[in-house]
Amino acid sequence: MAYLVDRDGKTLGPFVRSQLSERVAAGEIAWTDIACDEYSGRWMPLSELLEHEEKGTQTIPNTIGSQRSPLSMIGWGSTLGILYFFYRIARLMHACARFHPQ
Repeated sequence: MAYLVDRDGKTLGPFVRSQLSERVAAGEIAWTDIACDEYSGRWMPLSELLEHEEKGTQTIPNTIGSQRSPLSMIGWGSTLGILYFFYRIARLMHACARFHPQ
């Protein structure tokens, strides 16, 4: 994951996580500087940003272009509606067969 750091009005980076502690030790950036990761787009103190990441903040995987099942394309509500329609047709055919035996 890449991070941007705003220090004294200048945007530095992108940095990978391992570079951040090296830059803090070198005095180039501080844990109190404002930072942003590539996913959230929200600026907050660098220490707070990394704390949120360690707590297990998860990103939603990119599913654009992946294969979808036919049921997920039309949705479960539509699928159940179609099944109910065929159930009612079968019941109607059964009722008609009772009144008009062959």
